[in-house]
Amino acid sequence: MIIVVLYNKFDSFLAISDKYLIFAYMLTKNDYLSDQEIVEGLIARDNDITREFFWKKCAGIFNHIIYNLYDLHPQKTLLRDDLIQRLYSYLLDNDAHVLRGFKFRCNLLTWLRQVAYRFFERELSKAKMEKEAEAKVVANFDDDLILDNKTEETREMVRRVLDAMPNQEMAYILRRKFLDGCEFDSLAFELGKTKANIYVIKQRAVEMFKDTYYKLEINDYAKI
Repeated sequence: MIIVVLYNKFDSFLAISDKYLIFAYMLTKNDYLSDQEIVEGLIARDNDITREFFWKKCAGIFNHIIYNLYDLHPQKTLLRDDLIQRLYSYLLDNDAHVLRGFKFRCNLLTWLRQVAYRFFERELSKAKMEKEAEAKVVANFDDDLILDNKTEETREMVRRVLDAMPNQEMAYILRRKFLDGCEFDSLAFELGKTKANIYVIKQRAVEMFKDTYYKLEINDYAKI
């Protein structure tokens, strides 16, 4: 019986006969690479090393950290891939500045676990601060609110909620008032309404804005 042995330099040894598959035993190249070779491969953006080491071998470590840190977050499963992608960029941005900080004094996996934990923890803290800032804007969404001194992320949140409001006439008044800085006198003239009427509509629109914001939050949390 003729045995043919095929070798894929990265993925596998495969031995087959002329009629039957004898065995297929997967051997990943990363099992035989030193930490230095893996680091060099990651810096060089070697697709095979990146896939097998970062996305496969480290997946369990990343998942464990994310699921523990984001334990009560209803979107942790959806967040996982985005967080890991951001970690990858963090390691390799600026000519792999962070990854080059690994000095081989310990195991690469041990070092990466510590770096990943600190990174995911910072991302969680940033997300909490952003949500707190959003909630503060929504709670104070009234005449005294000034969006000019807010971040672009906050202004984008306001736009997203305005676009989702069921009454777009009300949304238009809020958009002109808070995003464009239009005064009530100008709005009344523009829309052919009295200033008092515009003010009443604005008050109802603010309540609709808040309701829409919280509904969007609930819907986002439901997408697990």
